[in-house]
Amino acid sequence: MREKGESVKGACEVLGVSRSGYYRKKVSERRETSLNEELLERIKEIRLAHPFWGYRRITAWLRLREG
Repeated sequence: MREKGESVKGACEVLGVSRSGYYRKKVSERRETSLNEELLERIKEIRLAHPFWGYRRITAWLRLREG
C-alpha cells in the first residue's frame, strides 16, 4: 500500500493493525534476518572444518557445544 501513496497510518487502519505492532514486526524481522545470517556463517565454518559431517551432526554440534 505504501507504493501506492498510502501512509502507514492509513494502511494500518485498513488492515486493522496498530502502528506500534507494524513497527515492532518490522524490527523483529530485521533482527531475525541478522541472526539467521550469523548462524549460516557459523554452519559454513563448521562445514569447512568437518567436510564429511551431515546436517544432523552439525545441528548436534551447534546445540550441545555452542548452545
